Amino acid sequence: SGRALPLPGFVVATIEARANRALAGQASFRIARGDLVVNEDFLPQVRLADVTVLGPLGQRLAAIADMRAVLDPAALLRLNPRLAGLSVRGARIAVRRGQDGSLDFAPAATSFSGRALAPADVLDSIDTAFGLPVLSGMDRISIQELSLLFDDQLAGQVWTLSDGDLTLTQTPTGLSTDLSFGVAGEMLRLPAAETDI
Repeated sequence: SGRALPLPGFVVATIEARANRALAGQASFRIARGDLVVNEDFLPQVRLADVTVLGPLGQRLAAIADMRAVLDPAALLRLNPRLAGLSVRGARIAVRRGQDGSLDFAPAATSFSGRALAPADVLDSIDTAFGLPVLSGMDRISIQELSLLFDDQLAGQVWTLSDGDLTLTQTPTGLSTDLSFGVAGEMLRLPAAETDI
């Protein structure tokens, strides 16, 4: 228990291919490496490292240092692996809001994708993703050490969110979210009314 067994490259490639097939174009993963771990509760986990999350248009949404998929032990015994939960540590996301209100995502602040999305499209993608079979049976997604850079060109401000914790809990009646983080901001330009002396 607690020991990590490195997964061969072809196993990691198979996990990546199956995950991307299950996400049906709503998102996709690029996975650098993985391990098999049994935690202290004797629950099998697949730990994936250096994961890049891509959106439906191929834009890079996030970079993740450590992602752990918890498998349902009962389903595993029936040789029908099913995800019971997902734990993410060290996710980095940059979001830019353009003058027109559109959103652009990237794992690093210096390399935005250049493919803008309307905020409604982002919410629709999240909603659709949680309706997919691979996520519909999942009870909980936990994200720790979340780092978010928000470059708001419409408001002329840059916000940095650090040490964030995000928990998504799915019940038969809906999806609930719990988010906490530290915030630092910088004003890029003042509105004209405040610059007059």
